[in-house]
Amino acid sequence: MTVTWPANPDAESFHVRAETSGGAFLSCDSTSTSCSISGLPCGQSYSVTVTSVRGGCESQPSTAVNVTSAPCVPQGETANLDCVTNSVWVTWLQAKGAESYSVLAVERGGTNSSCSAADLHCNVPDLLCGATYTFRITAVNSFCRSAPGNAFQIQTAPCALTSITAHTDCYSSQITVSWQLNEVSSFYVATAEGHDQSVLICNSTGTSCDLSGAKCGMQYTIIISASSDKCSSLRSPPLKMHTAPCAPQNITVNPVCDSNGMTAAWSPSLVAESYSLTASSRDGDVRTCRSTANNCTLLHLHCGQIYDVSITASAGNCTSLDSQQVTFYTVPCEPQNMIVEVQCDTGTATLSWVEGQGSLQYFTTAQTMDGHTLHCDTTSTSCSIHGLTCGTLYNFSALASDGTCNSSLTVPIQRGAVPCPPSTVRVRTHLMVDATLIRVYWNFVDCPDVTYLVQVTGDIQDNPESLMDMSSYWADINYFEFPVPCSTSYSVTVFAQNSAGISRPSKAVTGVTVPCPPMNITFTGDSSSATVAWRSSALTTGYRVYQLSSDGRVPVCLPSNLSCEVSGLQASNVAVTAWNSAGESFASRVATGQTLNRRKRNLEYARILASLTPVELAVPEVKVAVTGQSLQVEWSRVTGAESYTLIVYEDSEEQLTEVVSVYRTEIATVTELEHATLYCIIVSAKNDNIQSAYSQPVCVITDASE
Repeated sequence: MTVTWPANPDAESFHVRAETSGGAFLSCDSTSTSCSISGLPCGQSYSVTVTSVRGGCESQPSTAVNVTSAPCVPQGETANLDCVTNSVWVTWLQAKGAESYSVLAVERGGTNSSCSAADLHCNVPDLLCGATYTFRITAVNSFCRSAPGNAFQIQTAPCALTSITAHTDCYSSQITVSWQLNEVSSFYVATAEGHDQSVLICNSTGTSCDLSGAKCGMQYTIIISASSDKCSSLRSPPLKMHTAPCAPQNITVNPVCDSNGMTAAWSPSLVAESYSLTASSRDGDVRTCRSTANNCTLLHLHCGQIYDVSITASAGNCTSLDSQQVTFYTVPCEPQNMIVEVQCDTGTATLSWVEGQGSLQYFTTAQTMDGHTLHCDTTSTSCSIHGLTCGTLYNFSALASDGTCNSSLTVPIQRGAVPCPPSTVRVRTHLMVDATLIRVYWNFVDCPDVTYLVQVTGDIQDNPESLMDMSSYWADINYFEFPVPCSTSYSVTVFAQNSAGISRPSKAVTGVTVPCPPMNITFTGDSSSATVAWRSSALTTGYRVYQLSSDGRVPVCLPSNLSCEVSGLQASNVAVTAWNSAGESFASRVATGQTLNRRKRNLEYARILASLTPVELAVPEVKVAVTGQSLQVEWSRVTGAESYTLIVYEDSEEQLTEVVSVYRTEIATVTELEHATLYCIIVSAKNDNIQSAYSQPVCVITDASE
């Protein structure tokens, strides 16, 4: 053997050592980059190393390379002639160092045939009739071939008979063999040997006979002989033929997940020239595939379907019966009609979908713009993903799995973990001259960078065709005020918003404003007896008729209808108001037969009233009763007062809550206060010219529970 290595400028020479596992070794030395060792025993394994030498010192050995010398020459050859197939079965003994063997048979005219095997035998096929062949066996390993072994010769049988033919139908188990008569013999034997060494025999005194028991998928070699001695001189040359292929066996089907396909494989047939695969799904899809190999692939099948797979084999004009059907499940369909609902209060997203065909399990994800991902897995058709961050946008998607393959992802649905709407929304009202001021306030939402918008809708004058729709602007405060017309029903909702989106509306707070003053007041009669009448005011609970005097006004009638009988009154000192749960309207008066709903007196009355108005108004005396989270406030009548200003505030350092309302009566109800909170109440009387001092605070604590 010759050993080579890269050059090393630091070395003066090199030492090569080839050592056996038993410790015996051979070596050589060289000043170049190669060295040859001769005289190696056959079939011996060596570990070869190289060391660099300089000045009497040697380097560490190189990494060992394992090599084997040429295998020994095969011995113990034997050979047997098969006169049916005109082939020779050769055997031999194990040769040391051999990994495989090659047998070569050469006829004197130069025609040759060969076989190779890793075992100690092989069959040399397709030899000529009546010829002498010389056989030699060579041993082979990864590095070398041995010298050829001892030569031996075999004489094949003569072939005197000619013109042999054979025929079989595609699904028949019978082969019909025909030949020409020979005047030397009147008895003939037909022999067919299969590739599995099975033998079929028939005989006849005529020119044909039928070989029964032929199997599908077989390669047969057929000869005709004039006796049972198949090696006699009265024999035909071998005729090779095959029967129709068998239905393919041992079918396996494996999925191709990424292409929603499958790959089918089956045992190969010796005689098949091609194969045809048919796959039929339960939804009517039919796919086919043709192949010359024993495998076939179908891609892009219908998702979530069961396919029945069968295969046939073909050779010439014959096609096998269908194989046994194999059932295959395709990649599951992706989930359909996915819906995402985000629960802002729990930071949870609930995903639901329609079941994907062929699905056993589902995997859902919520991914932020920066790649942070949350997961949820389930075997049902809904799943909740927890841990969403308020104010963050997420892409939600899902896929289905059957345990082997996954479907494609659904188209992402983008949803934001939007803030919740305020949980507590409250409304305070303040009576203005010709409207009611609605003050809306709410609790802040626990979410970063939130702004709020208030929407007020309603029916003006309780008329569905006179709609009111007002909105605030987005702001980071927690209150807003709106002027709302009298006799209007309203609904208030609050929205919260940040970068993730807009919340759903808060729970609506509904109410009505103070009624509009009654219109078209008439006074029919005289001072002794008269009827006061008026037109109705929308959203009114009742009406009050007052007698006006220099000391103020005194209610003389509290009707629920649209008229009132009075006595001892003049038309000029009669006023009418409308009231409901929100409060009492401004007064309307009779003037020259027409109702005045403006706060404008005639000059004569103004002069009289001015001469009677005291310089100062008395301070009202206040009484407060607590009912749950509401206060019932009453105060004393003040002479000369036209209205009263009521202020309710929390008695705390921050004084977070202040309610200001104006009333024209001496009683008021304040609702929707906080639980167990200390409130203080003060009241002031006023008219067009002057306002009294506020009363001393009356402080009470609301109840702790409903």
